[in-house]
Amino acid sequence: MVDMATGLTSWEAIGRGELDFEGLLQALIVDGYAGAVSLETHWHPEGQTREANSRESSIGLLEALNWALETRD
Repeated sequence: MVDMATGLTSWEAIGRGELDFEGLLQALIVDGYAGAVSLETHWHPEGQTREANSRESSIGLLEALNWALETRD
């Protein structure tokens, strides 16, 4: 998403932005990737704690992973 005030790409919670996390995770699964996946949260909207933001992105990542696992070929 683009921040209209700055013209820059803005951070968003996993599952709510434009990045296809489901497709990315599904491709890693299909390719047999067995490494780690880290969650680095840079999304910090005003009025929310960093912990709450991290929890929301963690939930989004788990939902994307569940979708990728359920729909893999």
